[in-house]
Amino acid sequence: MVDAVQHLAHQNFKGDIQVFSRHGLTPLPHLESSHQDCIPFKFPSVKSARKILNAVRKQIDANANRNIFWQTTINSLRQETNNTWLSLPSREQKKLRRVLPWWNIARHRIPTSTYDLLIKLQKEGRLTIIKGEVKQAEHHGDYFLLNLTHTTALIKAEKMVICSGYCYNHQLEKLCGNLVDPEFFCKSNDLKLSNQHELYALGPALGNLLFETTAINEIRQQSVKIAAAISEQMQAQELSTNQKLSTNLEAFN
Repeated sequence: MVDAVQHLAHQNFKGDIQVFSRHGLTPLPHLESSHQDCIPFKFPSVKSARKILNAVRKQIDANANRNIFWQTTINSLRQETNNTWLSLPSREQKKLRRVLPWWNIARHRIPTSTYDLLIKLQKEGRLTIIKGEVKQAEHHGDYFLLNLTHTTALIKAEKMVICSGYCYNHQLEKLCGNLVDPEFFCKSNDLKLSNQHELYALGPALGNLLFETTAINEIRQQSVKIAAAISEQMQAQELSTNQKLSTNLEAFN
């Protein structure tokens, strides 16, 4: 959505832009300055979504008292978010999943100049962000008819842009069916999805299994893990083949 609005602004679009968003949230800005050191953070050992959220809030407040920005604190959590997520029982994962929209706007931030542009357009009345989930969209003459969660909106607009992002909910199950073994994945360190098959995934395809998996850093780490796992598996196969060949030669001699 941010990219679409920014593109229209750069094209000197003079009309009004109406955005429909489930939570009515927009990404928060990056820091202008660079590196800051903050208090090291350890996720609670207790497997509770509530305790995790409380611990994160306390960490943000503790760092703020040392004039450390909240963005730095959020960055410091990044390395352990998925490990903590995988250690939680499914019922606690469901609870934590509810805060994902607020985590995303704090974690997946945008440049300050882009954030300022969104604020400027809203103040000028050229950009309106409306809280509401679009269930269906239809076209009637010069109008778009949007069926929202609790109401219907009749919108007169020239264009409609879908910016809903990745639709990854249960995507693996739809594509791979019984090949996916979620319990094995949670115990695996190489992103292998099956105990019986050489099946791997990375990026948004893992969105139903991991808490955070769409950022470049996570995708880069996942790529390295998969490459290492495949390399190790190939080396094991080569070693096994060589051992069998050696055994056969000994038997022949």
